[in-house]
Amino acid sequence: MPNWEVYLRHYQVKKRGERCIIPKCSCILLFLISFCFVLLPIKTVRAQIPQDTIAIAEEDLPYPKASIFLEAERSLAIIRRLIIKYDKKTLVEQETDELKKIREQIEETRYDPRYTILSHNTMRRLTDLKRRWNFFRSELKRLESKVLNRYIGIEEDSEILEELQHRWKVTQKAYKDLPVEARTREREVLREVSKAIKVLNNFSLENLSLQSEITGDLIDIEENNQRIDEYIKAYRNQILTQNEPPLWKALREPTDTLNTKEVIKESLKETKLTLERFKIENKKNINIHLLSFGLTLFFLVYLFLRLRKQKFTNKEQEYLAAFYSKPFVLAIYFNAFFVYRFYPQAATTINEIFILIALFTMAIALYHILDQTKFRALLYVISAFVFFFAHNLFLIISIVHRIYYFSLAIYLFILFRWLLKRGSPLRFIDHPIIPPTLFLINIGMIFSVVALLANLLGFYLLSRVIVSGLIYSLSMGTLLFMLVLMIRNFVSIIFFSKTGRALHIIKNFPDLMKKRIFAVINILAVIYWLITVSYSLVLYDPVMTILKEALETPIQMGTVEFNVGNLISFFVTIWVTILLSKFIQFLLAEEFLVDIPFGVRTTVSLVASYSLIAIGFLLAIAAAGIELDKLTIIFGALGVGIGFGFQNISNNLFSGMILAFERPFQVADIIEVGELKGRVKKLGFRSSVIRTFDGAEVIVPNAHLVSNEVINWTLSDHRRRVEIFIGVSYGTEPEKVRKTITQTLSQVEAILEDPPIRIYMDEFGQNALRFRIRFWVSRFEIGLKTKDAVTVALNKAFKKAGIVIAFPQRDIHIRSVKKGDIPDKKIPPDQNNENS
Repeated sequence: MPNWEVYLRHYQVKKRGERCIIPKCSCILLFLISFCFVLLPIKTVRAQIPQDTIAIAEEDLPYPKASIFLEAERSLAIIRRLIIKYDKKTLVEQETDELKKIREQIEETRYDPRYTILSHNTMRRLTDLKRRWNFFRSELKRLESKVLNRYIGIEEDSEILEELQHRWKVTQKAYKDLPVEARTREREVLREVSKAIKVLNNFSLENLSLQSEITGDLIDIEENNQRIDEYIKAYRNQILTQNEPPLWKALREPTDTLNTKEVIKESLKETKLTLERFKIENKKNINIHLLSFGLTLFFLVYLFLRLRKQKFTNKEQEYLAAFYSKPFVLAIYFNAFFVYRFYPQAATTINEIFILIALFTMAIALYHILDQTKFRALLYVISAFVFFFAHNLFLIISIVHRIYYFSLAIYLFILFRWLLKRGSPLRFIDHPIIPPTLFLINIGMIFSVVALLANLLGFYLLSRVIVSGLIYSLSMGTLLFMLVLMIRNFVSIIFFSKTGRALHIIKNFPDLMKKRIFAVINILAVIYWLITVSYSLVLYDPVMTILKEALETPIQMGTVEFNVGNLISFFVTIWVTILLSKFIQFLLAEEFLVDIPFGVRTTVSLVASYSLIAIGFLLAIAAAGIELDKLTIIFGALGVGIGFGFQNISNNLFSGMILAFERPFQVADIIEVGELKGRVKKLGFRSSVIRTFDGAEVIVPNAHLVSNEVINWTLSDHRRRVEIFIGVSYGTEPEKVRKTITQTLSQVEAILEDPPIRIYMDEFGQNALRFRIRFWVSRFEIGLKTKDAVTVALNKAFKKAGIVIAFPQRDIHIRSVKKGDIPDKKIPPDQNNENS
């Protein structure tokens, strides 16, 4: 069937609203056939096709005479629909109008007096300008994507029309004796096809012209970005140079008198213009942001109402309820904190406004939770950012700015010094992140001193960068602390909830799960904070450039070439895979497979873990950029190594697989291998760990466990038989002994009734009548303890019943001798001294 007929059928089915349902068996059969064709070698398939066979394409065949009118109607339906589709001017005009609006914004930015002379701009303005150009680029990229997608559709529709035209021309040549009406329909179809092709060609030219204009604008934006990057690089190079006279000299020099009212008026006007641009350029993102705020508020209100209904049993639950008692404020904080995710190309002023909102809402949320000293520290941090933000509104470089930054550096030094003293609020917070925080505050205090000295000596740009970085770092660290607190409290709520308590991993390992989750949260927060600090200190781009060059620099070792980045990718992938495999193994064994037998659970989790490690190893190889032919050589060398040097290792690995699937013993089983006896603690593919009853952990190779005799005391049954021997003196009635033993053992709860207690008179000993007592306990672990309890109880019962427990007796015969019969031996002096 030709492509256009498939297209027509799809169109007709779609128009009728029908669905094509393929049976499951057909899908499976199709999958198997496809899989077989993938595995078949290409040469074998080619060999089955005769070389002298010439295939005739279906589009080269004429339409059957009987269906000329039907095919003509189908073709005309497709042609007319395509003409209607591409005859609309609005398709191109819409993108043209969008391009016109973007160009107007570009021209407005290009001739903005604030950005006309790039060399006179601050780092703040250069960054804002680059963000605007990036915003224009993203808009043009979006428009270009729409134009390219339409061009692909035009190409597909053109192919359909060309196939129709070709097929109808073949039909016209094939049949010379068609009726007049059929011949008329042929000509009509060919005429309409030619018309539709012309319409598509015209539309394609307009589309290509629009695409060319967009491409030209993108090239212009890239050139502007390159110029801005050059000025940013030059600005960075000036940071470590003396770009202003020393402060005491600058204060003596005459300065232009500034009209404070005009400065404030111009600054507020510029801020208003920035807000208006933000509102116009981010309409869609603002709606998404509002939707996110609504969803966050709904969730927090729901959480607050659930907490109000619960009865609190400890202070931690009361604290959680108090923390989430202001859902509206928390929703504002949360969405203000992630402003960059919603507006990545927004101006710096917009980001600072949202940071200020987040800080104020954080203070409101924590007002009734923090004590007075901690809340005062929070207010000091907010004050520093407020002063910094207010200063940034006045974008005029003068001596006032140097004094302002000098004052901010002094303020930061005093704040850091206060936070480090013994009575500071940080000293009373018991949290693992506090020690590194105090260390960073020490570094911040040192940097504040550097900023002071740099400003005094004329290194104004260096002082400005340091002060800005410190304030951003302090503010973002405070906000991140609030975010971490929010997430940690939410995790604690989950642990207290019924849903959380229903999970086995939370019910059985609450402290471990909390510790691991909180550790991950803290690590992610620190990484996010470091990235923010690098941006604020103008270090992110140069550091990333240096790292990229260092990681991508090729290293040649003989014929092998690699780079550090590939090695790091390989080892990081392996490390992450191992951590993930351990977590999956833990999750399967302790949560999802708890209802199946313990041995099957251990085997499944172990196989899943090592399967994940194998997949991770392949991903690590792909991440390292190792080619498959080199991998084949490596596996070949590995095979030779297994054959010669790794026999024991491979033997242990395969033995581990046998133990995993055959399961002659499981984790927690008590086994005995030779003289080694203990509990199985861990089953691995290379070795297993057995913990003896003395507390030692013995690592036993799996091959030793497979090839030697293993006694499993708990394979199918955890019960254990305990045997006690006891002897009574001759003359005691055996039945009385039996009765006393039976009554005593019946009072011990640990002894099972089934199998019953067995008491045998074993033998007539040299000194006693020996009895053998046998009974069963429910678990192997309590056998020794029960034996001790039974022995003590029998001792008491025998004393009470007057039964004497026999002990060895000997008769000593003393014979009298005369004194003269004993030889008189003298003791040597040395021996006498030793005895003394």
